[in-house]
Amino acid sequence: MRIEWLKGAKTPQAKKERKAIIINSREGLEVLRTILETKLSNLEDNATKADDYNVSNWAYLQADINGCKRTYKEIIDLLSIEESK
Repeated sequence: MRIEWLKGAKTPQAKKERKAIIINSREGLEVLRTILETKLSNLEDNATKADDYNVSNWAYLQADINGCKRTYKEIIDLLSIEESK
């Protein structure tokens, strides 16, 4: 589990409770992960269309696409919830 999930939980008890909340939410988070992976895949598939190069503000469009991809990847990485032993 990424440390970001436990930020703000100051005591060992608070960390334990936060971890339990996340672990118990795993199924819902996996659904969200699947949704985001699909969106990322669609974005990557559509980003290489030849028509996109005919847009006068192509550089801004490409920057936006790259930012979206980076954000999706970061969230997907956060959703990799593995219970530590």
